Amino acid sequence: MSNSVEPGNTVSTFIVNDIVTASLCLTEKGVSVGPITDVGHGVQLSTFKDIDGNLLGLRQNPQS
Repeated sequence: MSNSVEPGNTVSTFIVNDIVTASLCLTEKGVSVGPITDVGHGVQLSTFKDIDGNLLGLRQNPQS
């Protein structure tokens, strides 16, 4: 399974307060979640696929 995002594609993303907890909750339900990546400025992203194979994302914004 590739969780990479190609240029020109759209990924619907859920903004969460705690990306680690959100990732663990999905994993506990049998969802394969990609690694959490720090993309700079305090933003962390991760991707996963739904049961139809659509790529979705998790995003944690910087803490204020």
